[in-house]
Amino acid sequence: MDSRAEATLALGRGYQIPVGVAELNGGSVVKLVEKPTLDVFVGIGILALEGSVLADLEGLHREGEEVDLMRDLLPVLMKNGRRVRGYVTDVFWCDVGSTERYEKLDNGSIEKHLECLA
Repeated sequence: MDSRAEATLALGRGYQIPVGVAELNGGSVVKLVEKPTLDVFVGIGILALEGSVLADLEGLHREGEEVDLMRDLLPVLMKNGRRVRGYVTDVFWCDVGSTERYEKLDNGSIEKHLECLA
């Protein structure tokens, strides 16, 4: 399928919040759900870009500052009317956006998911 997109973002469905969520009524906790999964599309850190967006990326660079593709580039592309598409996938993914998250990876879980690829 040719989407003519200038950027395509891989999306997973569902995101487990790493903390419990409380529902309050008049200051009283009436419901508590431990680490619920939200039924939303989440960016899984995989992005395909056409070469045409490199000029947009260069325009975002500021001396001494980091440019984040998801936070900085994608909103500019959408604001400027560039076509950004989502590719929904159910592949295994794990958010390792910090050293702490990386260190907490469960090797058994990762091995289980990778065995099916072998």
